[in-house]
Amino acid sequence: MRTTFLLAIALFAAVNANATIRTLSNNTNSPGQFTNFAAAQTASTAGDTIYIHGSPYNYGSFTLTKQLTVIGIGHNPQKQAPLKSFVDYIYFATGSNGSKVIGMEIYEVHTNAANINNIEFRSCKITYRMLLDDAGSSNWIVDGCVFTNTGDNFYGASSQSGHRLRNNVFNGQLTGMYSGNGYHYIENNIFLRNGDAFYYVNPAYVNNNIFYRANPSGTGNGITYSNNISYQCSNNNFPNGTNLTNQDPQFVSFTGGGAGTNFSYSHNYNLQATSPAKNYGTDSKDLGVYGGVGDYNQNGIPRIPYISEFNISNPTVSPGGTLNIDFKSKVR
Repeated sequence: MRTTFLLAIALFAAVNANATIRTLSNNTNSPGQFTNFAAAQTASTAGDTIYIHGSPYNYGSFTLTKQLTVIGIGHNPQKQAPLKSFVDYIYFATGSNGSKVIGMEIYEVHTNAANINNIEFRSCKITYRMLLDDAGSSNWIVDGCVFTNTGDNFYGASSQSGHRLRNNVFNGQLTGMYSGNGYHYIENNIFLRNGDAFYYVNPAYVNNNIFYRANPSGTGNGITYSNNISYQCSNNNFPNGTNLTNQDPQFVSFTGGGAGTNFSYSHNYNLQATSPAKNYGTDSKDLGVYGGVGDYNQNGIPRIPYISEFNISNPTVSPGGTLNIDFKSKVR
């Protein structure tokens, strides 16, 4: 319903008073200003925000050609009408440097130009991979995301550096993150793959991660390991550094072994009080997604107000009458 949508946007605008916000919805029952991304982007200027409403329909694929912030409702919204914002492909073209994508479910992220830099992904679900196969695309931040494919999750290319992958859950592996230009930073993640976590990753600092089944050694040179933990891996050993080897991280709720080890919304990746990974980080915080400086949320809900419940007590109103609306909003 349009009223619901406008109320949500009004709440969002209240905490983003200096931003120009455009609304996008392909759901006729809850229309926005635009029905497709291309039109919303054409109307936008660099620095604007496009809010993508939850919908029962896939938004297809789109290409960013401007510096924009794209915000969805989350990949598993906890609300009365749990419609998510999901797309097939997001491409980054020349002009998109500095863009942010938050709270979306995406099949694949792809660069289609060289030197796409300073991109941020937060609280997203990637069901296939991020493919940065153009040289020089550096300084990406991937924070609080979930990667559900058991193959490649993040695929880099040459002449890239400074990627920060933190507070994510990876079902698959990191591949091709090799560079002579500077280090990558891989911190406070959980790796659940049955196999190597890394394939040609170097150089990188790997700190405060949990390797559950996923071999921490992998393939590559120049990786510096500090304060990580491994458990049930075919090779639990770390090539260097001070780490915990083959010790149970003791998640609060987790189905270990077999396919159940892959990501699930029913899991709770907080650590029990007796966990050896408790306060073991280089910063004296917990290992895994609830430690460090990142912002992990199991359902990918952005830190903006959203309507969690919406009810109309008198749906039939005479002309000039009063429509009674009750709604609840939340901010996680």
